Amino acid sequence: MATSICPSCRAPVSNQLARNCTQCGASIEAAFTVGTLVAGQYSIVRVIGAGGSGQIYLAEDTRTFNRRCVLKRTLLGSSPADHARFASEAQTLTKLRHPQVPQVYAFFEEGDSAYIAMEYIAGRDLEQGLSQQLADGTFLPGQARSLPQVLHDGITVCSILEHLHSRTPPVIHCDIKPANLIRASESN
Repeated sequence: MATSICPSCRAPVSNQLARNCTQCGASIEAAFTVGTLVAGQYSIVRVIGAGGSGQIYLAEDTRTFNRRCVLKRTLLGSSPADHARFASEAQTLTKLRHPQVPQVYAFFEEGDSAYIAMEYIAGRDLEQGLSQQLADGTFLPGQARSLPQVLHDGITVCSILEHLHSRTPPVIHCDIKPANLIRASESN
């Protein structure tokens, strides 16, 4: 039996008829269950996050030997302008090439939702990693990162933004924050 996952707090929800999470009260109507096959290709592994307009899932692309990817689901409005804006933004994202920007593999619409499948980066977001990392890879919560680590992260983010803003037309992220920046486990 598939288990539903709350898109807000990630708690398992065993009652498939539930409309709200029993842990946090968030709506779970729009969340996919683990194992759901989207577009006949992407098998949902777990919820990564959720926001006001949709959810982000870890998925496996069954057509590429179960390569792990991020599947971003956004609820679309009904106007043609909403669909055109999504297609335009998705096409721009597929053309981006930068070693520190996840590659977009595909985009599509299904029902009232738009999807972007992109490279999965295993690691921790900077909000989780705002503490001091020890030599064994663990973190001391509540301790500030060292100045060299903060400078390195800031310079890296500025380099990425410089690349995005130098494109024609410029690509503007609009939601830069520590929770949206991932430090890859492999390369740090």
